[in-house]
Amino acid sequence: MRIAVTGASGFIGGRVACALEAAGHQIWSYGRRESAALTTRVPYYSSWDIATGPRDLAHVDAIVHCAAQVGQWGSLASYDTVNVQGTRHVVESVSRRARVIYVSSGSVYHTHHATAYARTKLQAEAIVMAEERSAIVLRPHIVYGPGDTTLWPRVREARRGTLLFLPGDGKNRVSVTHVDNLVHSIERSLAASHVGGVFDIADRESPTMRELLETMFARHGVPVRIRTLPRSVAWSAATVFEALWRVLRRSGDPPLTRYLVQSLADPFTRDIGPAGRELGYAPIHGFRDGPL
Repeated sequence: MRIAVTGASGFIGGRVACALEAAGHQIWSYGRRESAALTTRVPYYSSWDIATGPRDLAHVDAIVHCAAQVGQWGSLASYDTVNVQGTRHVVESVSRRARVIYVSSGSVYHTHHATAYARTKLQAEAIVMAEERSAIVLRPHIVYGPGDTTLWPRVREARRGTLLFLPGDGKNRVSVTHVDNLVHSIERSLAASHVGGVFDIADRESPTMRELLETMFARHGVPVRIRTLPRSVAWSAATVFEALWRVLRRSGDPPLTRYLVQSLADPFTRDIGPAGRELGYAPIHGFRDGPL
């Protein structure tokens, strides 16, 4: 197939573009960064800031839309520009016969104190699915693996010496998604041309948060001692930090947010059964054995 991939200068998009090329597809990769800024090879790459408008991609059979502004903090307007308006530009760029695969996020389920990121990803889903075209929305949760720019860097930097303070009791089970499992789900979505809809994508096993973090630190060979912090205490601290950041108009993320507390402390598991039945999705890796 002739496939365009957005967000190819990032963790997920880059992995997707290279995997699809290796599978024999003809790939056009796009990302916001200039080519000279890329640290790894991405097939047939061009710079495209999707917020600025559409491109002529009428030649492709499908587009895998991975580009997004990602984060747990920031103004709704900045997320809207990329995630909502940018998605509209992406959809406008391809012909109506082209298949659209949109990589959304499991964070759209976090409706309590939803972030601007989650709200705009949900709006973008509506744009993709509103079109009378062949479209699939995939909702991975906590994507990790080689090149991870979110989970592993954040928890590693959160250590104080060898101590890591974890909101909650660490017993909450969470669905997580190895990047290669996400790539597999995209390959299956491209092949299942008769299927449309929204699918949760995750590993087969949903570990406890403590189990996930201890395993990842051990596999990276980084010592850690996890100490739990009552959720109520962490929630109150996050509320104070958020208020301070707003009043002081501080740049960057607060050291703790309510979204982060609920992500680390609350149970969050998803059903991958529909993806298995309708797409043929079968997770390849897990947090115990997948490449990191």
